[in-house]
Amino acid sequence: MTPSPQGGRAEASGLRTMKGKAINAALWFSGLILSLAVSQAGEIEFHSRHLEKEYHGEGAAFGDFNGDAHSDLVSGPFWYEGPEFQARHEFYPPAPKDPNKNGYTNDNFLVFVNDINRDGWSDILIVAFPGTAAHWFENPRGKEGHWQKHLVLNGVGNESPFLFDLDGDQVDELFCVSNGAFGYAQSKPKSPQSPWTFHPISAPLKLGPYVHGLGIGDIDGDEREDLLTKDGWFKQPSTLTSNTPWTFHRYDLRPSRRLPFPGGAQIFAYDVDGDNDKDLIMSLAAHGYGLAWFEQDTENGARIFKQHTLLREDGKPTDSRTPFSQLHALALADVDGDGLKDIITGKCRFAHGPEGDPEPEADPVLYWFRLDRSDTGTTFSQHLISQNAGVGRQIAIGKTNTNEHIDIAIGNKSGTTLLTR
Repeated sequence: MTPSPQGGRAEASGLRTMKGKAINAALWFSGLILSLAVSQAGEIEFHSRHLEKEYHGEGAAFGDFNGDAHSDLVSGPFWYEGPEFQARHEFYPPAPKDPNKNGYTNDNFLVFVNDINRDGWSDILIVAFPGTAAHWFENPRGKEGHWQKHLVLNGVGNESPFLFDLDGDQVDELFCVSNGAFGYAQSKPKSPQSPWTFHPISAPLKLGPYVHGLGIGDIDGDEREDLLTKDGWFKQPSTLTSNTPWTFHRYDLRPSRRLPFPGGAQIFAYDVDGDNDKDLIMSLAAHGYGLAWFEQDTENGARIFKQHTLLREDGKPTDSRTPFSQLHALALADVDGDGLKDIITGKCRFAHGPEGDPEPEADPVLYWFRLDRSDTGTTFSQHLISQNAGVGRQIAIGKTNTNEHIDIAIGNKSGTTLLTR
């Protein structure tokens, strides 16, 4: 257990008086008690490994890149061999950035794994800075050296694009914003090295590249996945054609019109309360505060979503939960093995540099929120995973060893961190 950052800075300042030492000890002790309380409440300990200290990207992903049936990890221009994660392989030339100068990596915002050319080997797809191009890197099937780079799509917008196999052909589509519209890019089966085709599902909405909030899930229970945005959802039609628009249904989520950078990050549709319909989960503002789930219900025959606040949008404490800012990435996973999916999120490391956004110098924490259902209702309890891992734009969930526990990987301005059980 390490002292709190406040205590560490007090010691480093060279205080010599007994009063100074007493203040320093009190700060250290209060931080220790807080950390112990969160750790004991969680009853789950993650072991942290800092695989890379330089800033190369805002995401990470798990996948088997060498065909040995072990889960490997990719973040930035490197992939790491599992299960030890000691051997590092460079698949494109590194260009690290200084995280203290309010600068982002230009070539690596989010990373995904998929067998794009259907040759049985996992390839890597990278979405770069919002509004720029996405590329995929072709796995050389065990050969060393840089991987061949192929264009996916120019002008990829939204800050939480994602891959999802919409048509069931085992090759994922890229959901994003392009030319001001929501939609998805699809590869060409007979020529996978060619640029992908973008299929808009909305009218041109004049959306910019920095729109926040995107996800997928079956909102209306018709067993077809719908597209989720911060303002509403697009219903997937019964037949997928390039000319069939998806019907838009607005939901009235208060944060979507009130907060800066509303919609946060990834949006999830999940049956939180166990009543057999899909609720919504999202952070409220990517560069501010707030986390909530929205209960799906009906009112006067209309579908509505009732907000249940986990972390307040004004940054003030909520019951026993500790606020933090810049929730720019979310994941859903069953952390404790009870069959229910929990929320994983944290504080983005310098999302707008060391002087932008609320509390930029606060610890880049990472938490999980345990979902509990009982006769008295649905609750989430907050548990610390790491005091300094934080998040970037993406949280990777995988299993790197033989136990049944999930592991987590983070790529951000602190480098690459692997957290295992």
